[in-house]
Amino acid sequence: MVRRLFPPERLTCFKANSAFVLIEVGIIAIIVTGFFIEGARIAQNGADPGSFVGNWLAAQLATGGLPTVHRYLWWTHGLLALALIAYIPFSPLVHLVLAPANAGLDIPVPGPKMGVMDFEALEGEGEETPSLGVSKLGDFSRKNLLDIFTCLKCGRCHEVCPAAQTGKKLSPKGVMVTLAEYLQQGKMEDESLLDTITTDAIYNCTTCAACMEACPVAVNQPMPSSG
Repeated sequence: MVRRLFPPERLTCFKANSAFVLIEVGIIAIIVTGFFIEGARIAQNGADPGSFVGNWLAAQLATGGLPTVHRYLWWTHGLLALALIAYIPFSPLVHLVLAPANAGLDIPVPGPKMGVMDFEALEGEGEETPSLGVSKLGDFSRKNLLDIFTCLKCGRCHEVCPAAQTGKKLSPKGVMVTLAEYLQQGKMEDESLLDTITTDAIYNCTTCAACMEACPVAVNQPMPSSG
């Protein structure tokens, strides 16, 4: 809660992930109703050694109507918990599922993970010139799209990026935020993507892989940044 009130710069730069606020409110509501359920139970059944909060709340609760209060609290607590679970696929908590999958599909060696361009393919005569880089989301691989879905916007990549920390236009987090917005809006074939990110920002990338090393969910930021 303190970090939400006084967040570090890496969490707020470009775009803060405000969706976590609803999740935190839900978790707090579940915890509070759980303690009150415990207090109502203890008030009826007697003190429970070790339940410090429950014993204190039990002493504050009036004895009249406690079974009814306990019943309503129990249902409220249970429904809140189920609602939070149901909300997971539509919230940043989906990283609980996506992060292990993304890490499992990741290539642990930094060099190949960033991708290796086949320059020999450009020397063939009479052959179709291979595509160099990407210009829209539709050109990305499925793993790149999974990276975008998995990104938490935590800003750890921004914090270690030498370009971002020396005031240049590139921020790995900024790139991932832009990609996520395009993906959310269904702009798979929108070629304005490069104009939004800007070529200046792309050419600021040194492919040092510091962002990949710092990422807690194995996102491959240099692939879209340098592509």
